[in-house]
Order: sequence, then structure tokens, then C-alpha cells
Amino acid sequence: MAASLRRTGIVLYSYLTTRLLLLDEGTARRPPCQRTR
Repeated sequence: MAASLRRTGIVLYSYLTTRLLLLDEGTARRPPCQRTR
């Protein structure tokens, strides 16, 4: 059970990090006026 939990944790961590990076890139490309939405 610990192995499966560790695997799901790694998957979730990688998913969240990639999503945050994508969000950071999207906000950086947008003009500041649209960033508040």
C-alpha cells in the first residue's frame, strides 16, 4: 500500500508542478490588464 501511495503522490506532484509552470507561462504572456481576472 505504501508503494501505491508513493506512486500516486509522485504523479500528483508532477501534475501540479507542470500545471503551475503552464499557468505561470500563460500569465507571463498575457498583458497585465487580463491578469486580474
